[in-house]
Amino acid sequence: MNRILLFSILYLFCLLSGVAQDYKFELTTTVVDESLNPIPDVKIKTKNNKANFRSNSNGVIKLNYSYQDDYYLIFNHVGYINDTLFISKNKAKKWSEKANKVVVFKLKEKTFDEVVITAKKVDTVYGSDLFSIKDYLLLNDNNLLLLTYNKIINKNYELILTDNNQQILSKYTIPDRPEYLYKDYSDAYFMVCKTHIYKITIHQKQIKLTPIPKEDFYGYYQRILDTIQDNYYYSNYSENYPAVDFLVTNRQDSAHKKLISVKDDFMMELYRAQYKYVSGRDKLWAFRKEQETGIDKEIWIGANSFTQDFLYKPIYAPLFVTNDTVVVFDQYKNLIYKFDSDHDLVDSIPYQLRIKGNKEKWEQPIIKDKTTGAIYALYNKGGYNYLKKINLTSGKTKQTLKLSNRYIEQLTIENGHVYYIYRPFESLQKKFLYREKIIE
Repeated sequence: MNRILLFSILYLFCLLSGVAQDYKFELTTTVVDESLNPIPDVKIKTKNNKANFRSNSNGVIKLNYSYQDDYYLIFNHVGYINDTLFISKNKAKKWSEKANKVVVFKLKEKTFDEVVITAKKVDTVYGSDLFSIKDYLLLNDNNLLLLTYNKIINKNYELILTDNNQQILSKYTIPDRPEYLYKDYSDAYFMVCKTHIYKITIHQKQIKLTPIPKEDFYGYYQRILDTIQDNYYYSNYSENYPAVDFLVTNRQDSAHKKLISVKDDFMMELYRAQYKYVSGRDKLWAFRKEQETGIDKEIWIGANSFTQDFLYKPIYAPLFVTNDTVVVFDQYKNLIYKFDSDHDLVDSIPYQLRIKGNKEKWEQPIIKDKTTGAIYALYNKGGYNYLKKINLTSGKTKQTLKLSNRYIEQLTIENGHVYYIYRPFESLQKKFLYREKIIE
C-alpha cells in the first residue's frame, strides 16, 4: 500500500513538473519610447505584486518565468503613461517551445499642454548714453561690475563698479583687450583678456587687477565646477576632444574619484576616422606622439585635424550641484544622472531637449539659477529666446518663458530673474543691461 501511495505521489510530482516545464521560458523585454529610444529605470511589476523589476540603462530586462495562467506585466515610469503587457496562457506555451522570447515594448510619453508666458515688464538695470556694456557680473553685495567700451568696440575699455541705483562707485581703465568676465565656484572674479588674465578684487569700492598665470586659471579656477562641503567637482574637459570625465576630490585627503564619463559617440567615430585620410607624414608624426605620450595616434590626428572641420562640435555636458545633489546632463544618451554627496549614482532620468519637427532650436548652454537652484534650457526661434524650466524628477519641461526682446546677449539667471545685454534693432541707443522676472 505504501509503495502504491509513494508511486502515486511521484507520478503526480512528475506530471506537475512536466506541466511547469512546458511554460518555462526566458523573456527579454526592451522598453522604448515612441522614437524607439530605450527607456532606463522603468519599474515592472506583476498584477498581483509578487515580483518587481527595473529595466537597466539600455531599457532591457530579462525575466525567467513559468506561467500557469494568464499573466500581466505592468510598466511604470514617471515620464510615461503606464501600460500593461498581457501574456495569455496559450502565448506563454508557444514562447516556452522557443526557450526564450524577445519583446520590444513601447511606452507613450505623458504630454501636457505647454503654457508660453511673456514677461509683462522689462527693467533697465543699467544704461548710459556714454558707453555700451560688453559684459557684467552680479556681485554678492547687490552691486554690479560692468565691462564697458566707449565709441569704438575693442577700444577704450573700462571696468565700472555701480550700485543698484545706477550710481557709479569707481572706474578702472583696462590696459589690455578684454574678452569676458568670469565668476568661479567660490565667487572670485576674473577678467580674461587677449594677452593676460586678471583676478579682480574690490576693496572699499576700489577695483584692483592682479595678473595670474593662464595655467592657474584654466587648470584650477575654471576647471572646478562646484563644491559640496570639502568635495570639489571638476572635469578634464577639452574643446578638442569629444568626451569628458567628471571627477571629485576631497580637500582633506586629496583622493580622486571619477563620477561619470560622457561621450559623443557619433562625433568620436568621425574624430578617429580622420586618421585613415591623412598623409603618411602626418601618420608618422602621430605615431611618434603616441610613443612619447601614450595617447592614441588617432586622437592626435583628430585633435590636430578634425577639430578644424566645420562638422566638429565640442562636447557639451554640464554639471550642477543643487540641494546637495550632483546633476550631470548627458544629451547624447538623453539622460540626467543624479549623484548623492557620497558620490553614488542614485537615479538616471530620461530627458529630451530637441523639439520634434525642429520648430524650436535648443541653444546651449543649460543655465542654473544659482540662488534658487532651478535649471533652465534655452531655445531660440526667430531671434526670440525661450526658457524652459527642467523638472529634475521627471526630466520634462512644461512652462515656457518667452523673453521680450530679440537678439539678446550674455544671458544669465539669478534669484528668479533673467539678465541680458540688449540694444534695440536699428537704434542709436548704447547696449544696456536689462532684467525680466521669471513667472512661475
